[in-house]
Amino acid sequence: MKAQRQDKTQQGWVRLLPFWAILALALAHLTDPLGIARMSNMRMADLYQTFMPRPVASAGKTIHVDIDPESAQRLGPWPWPRTMLARLHDRLTGFGAQVVVFDFVLPGRDPTSPDQLIETMWNQPGAREAIGALSRLPDHDAQLARSLASGRAVTGFRPLAAARTETPPSSRAIVWEGDTNALRAPRSDSALVGNQALNMASAGIGNVAAPLSSDGVLRALPLVTAIGDRLFPHVVVEALRIGRAADEVRLLTTNGDTPRILGLEVGDLRIPTAADGSLYLYYGRPTDVPTYSAFDVLRDDFDGRQVNGAYVFIGDRVDPGTNITETNFSTKITKTRTKEY
Repeated sequence: MKAQRQDKTQQGWVRLLPFWAILALALAHLTDPLGIARMSNMRMADLYQTFMPRPVASAGKTIHVDIDPESAQRLGPWPWPRTMLARLHDRLTGFGAQVVVFDFVLPGRDPTSPDQLIETMWNQPGAREAIGALSRLPDHDAQLARSLASGRAVTGFRPLAAARTETPPSSRAIVWEGDTNALRAPRSDSALVGNQALNMASAGIGNVAAPLSSDGVLRALPLVTAIGDRLFPHVVVEALRIGRAADEVRLLTTNGDTPRILGLEVGDLRIPTAADGSLYLYYGRPTDVPTYSAFDVLRDDFDGRQVNGAYVFIGDRVDPGTNITETNFSTKITKTRTKEY
């Protein structure tokens, strides 16, 4: 009798095994301790985008201008003197670009500028004649600032984890009347900020960071970033604001002590976001967005009609070993698509 009861008990456990297995799988899916379910969902979304890429938007167009290895080989090693960037910006503005975005940070003074060279050589023997000649040459940063002021340019900053004293110009902050500490937006105490004269000459300034997922793929952009107690937009949002002639970017949130970000409002355009202000990207085909070498744009025979009315993103793609989290937005998209698909 005792053996029969043990057999029945064991049979009962065997019958319940499928139930326990399903329960364990459900709990694992809900808690996802190893991140397997999340990674699986991301991979499924990647696959969907591969077979169902986003159709090209009919309103507005975007092009990329890459400072690539060919440009560096033909025009000089990167980083270029800022007079070269002024020449490139003037060229794009002359073609009728709607907005030109410098998708990297231009911090400090141009080290190739005449006044900077004078500072490094003033006490060198026999440098008096060279210093005299250099002192008569125009300042590189001033030339780029004049170029930026003549068009509609966006310059960038990058949030920093390390403590610094620099923060982006407060006049370009996102408009919101709540407490920024209550938001889930990415937060930093300081930033690597571009040259002050260039920031003042530009029509807008935004965050150029585009953090990758754990598997090295760019899937979301932080459209809202908190630096100190102020909110700042991504360069993409700033480009939209300037292109749509909007005075400000407004943050849309829920009410309450712990507001949830719903999106951004740029003029009459509403951009829905995740609760932390991120925009999950839906890629089109890599060939949908034209990409040109900076060298080609500067050629006399370049057809500038394709630039007319476009949002132009200038990016640095010279060093293939550069950490992709610290390079430009347009290159990130191109490299990510190449790597992933």
